[in-house]
Amino acid sequence: MIGLVRLIARNRLALVGLVNLPIIHFSVKWWNTLHQPASLLRSGGVSIDQAMLVPLLLMLAGMHLYFAVIVILRMKALLA
Repeated sequence: MIGLVRLIARNRLALVGLVNLPIIHFSVKWWNTLHQPASLLRSGGVSIDQAMLVPLLLMLAGMHLYFAVIVILRMKALLA
């Protein structure tokens, strides 16, 4: 019974998050006085200085590699 209540609560929270994501996205686009415009994914190209772009991309690649290694190690541990 408690498991069913938790499942329903989890599903409702997921639906609230699903509805909230487009609201956040479009509020940033419409009221751009509070937020800077996109720096990486824009039609005119990247607007970040090279001195910041290289470390950003290196850390992004490192984070993804770390995540992949952790997932593989976890899967090995679960299957062993």
